[in-house]
Amino acid sequence: MIDIDKLIIEATKAQDIPRRDTYRLIKNEIIRFRTAEDAGVYDEDAEQQLLKDMVSAREKSIRMYKEAKREDLILKEETEIKYINEFLPKGITEEDIENAVRDWMGENNCPDGIPKNRMGEVMKWFKQNMPDAKGQMTSDVVKSHLV
Repeated sequence: MIDIDKLIIEATKAQDIPRRDTYRLIKNEIIRFRTAEDAGVYDEDAEQQLLKDMVSAREKSIRMYKEAKREDLILKEETEIKYINEFLPKGITEEDIENAVRDWMGENNCPDGIPKNRMGEVMKWFKQNMPDAKGQMTSDVVKSHLV
């Protein structure tokens, strides 16, 4: 489990303001979780899920900020994601998904690309075989191979 108070102190002493502020955000989420009326047990799994949810929320914000052309806010969110990800296990990368799509295409006799009417089939395959792959990233990679 994260000793967030210690990390906040270290970041403060190092005058690393973005890191300190991100750690404070994490601490606030932990407190919110622990004090919620319907809160479950705060354990390693709950902590990991909380951090994943924080990253997901920031990724959603980045998509909105890109539409609004707010580069300053995009940078802030990306920085927070970087610091939050320090506590999460390395996930499936876009390259991993790309390789899996190419393997699927080879196994399913689709050398020139994925027919549009089979996109659902590919996404279902990902949910079954790579459940940790992020849905939006997977969708974007699959769409790039549609013919």
